[in-house]
Amino acid sequence: MARFKPEVNMIEIIDKITINCKPNKVFDTLAFYFQSTENYKLWHKDYILCYWKKGKDFLPGSIEL
Repeated sequence: MARFKPEVNMIEIIDKITINCKPNKVFDTLAFYFQSTENYKLWHKDYILCYWKKGKDFLPGSIEL
């Protein structure tokens, strides 16, 4: 779905999926990939580095690069 936002002169693209499993399974899987650069590269092979720019381990306000 895409919609135009005239107040900022941009198009917002939204993509949604349904994952048929418990939320903790999704969280645990993502947590594994974000634990280290090596794990992240298993998921996204073209990436060179993955690290927390601010905060740590999925805490509110954390930023992962």
